[in-house]
Amino acid sequence: MKAPLSVLLGPGGPAAPASPVTAQPVEVTVTPYFWAAGMEGDVAPVPGLPTVHTESDFSDVLDTLQLGLASTIEVRRGRWAFVGDLSYVDTGQTAELANPTPEFDSAGLDTKSLSGTAAVSYRLMETQDGDSLDVLGGARLNWAKNDVRVIRPDDSQERAVNDETWLDPVVGVRAVAQVSPRWALVGYADVGGFGLSSDLTWQAMGSVNYRLNDRFSLVVGYRYYAIDYSHDGFVFDVAQYGPLIGTAIRF
Repeated sequence: MKAPLSVLLGPGGPAAPASPVTAQPVEVTVTPYFWAAGMEGDVAPVPGLPTVHTESDFSDVLDTLQLGLASTIEVRRGRWAFVGDLSYVDTGQTAELANPTPEFDSAGLDTKSLSGTAAVSYRLMETQDGDSLDVLGGARLNWAKNDVRVIRPDDSQERAVNDETWLDPVVGVRAVAQVSPRWALVGYADVGGFGLSSDLTWQAMGSVNYRLNDRFSLVVGYRYYAIDYSHDGFVFDVAQYGPLIGTAIRF
């Protein structure tokens, strides 16, 4: 004897088709920018030569900065995002000995540095007006090259060149205040190292963003980046800082 159709289908009759799940779109934002970075701190390429101290401010940037380029990227889907940044700074500037000796009385310095951060972020809060707060965790890969010349009173000199690559863990936070449909204030900060590679690394960046249209925004701000790293006589204990200007591009 065949079972009634209602038994086979259940008490509700034919099952209702499942509601389609709307996939959250992937949003990509790339922000290349020029960074007019000055530098202050102590560097040394190898053991045996004195540590060199350098300091420059914004008024010195046009004389000392050879190249300062950077970019950020965000690939977002809902509350989760991959975020990254890449920056390259090349400076050539005057310097002085951190601890002068009778043998050497002045110094010269060229430095190149590259840093790249990759992190996963989670959006803790977002309002209908566009305000948001994200937390993130990831790692920063650093490369620095020190080209140091220490000069004797008779103008003879010793020169040493060395470079190092190292990896630091980082955690951070990013906040956006949407003050109007076109204007937004953006703040970002992270900290890392924790003695695993660098003793400490941290940065803070703030910008004013103006939305030109649905794809492009103008970005003007300021960035401060500090790192304290030393290993086997190589020292890179510096802060890089200065204004920035760029364009955010949404895809």
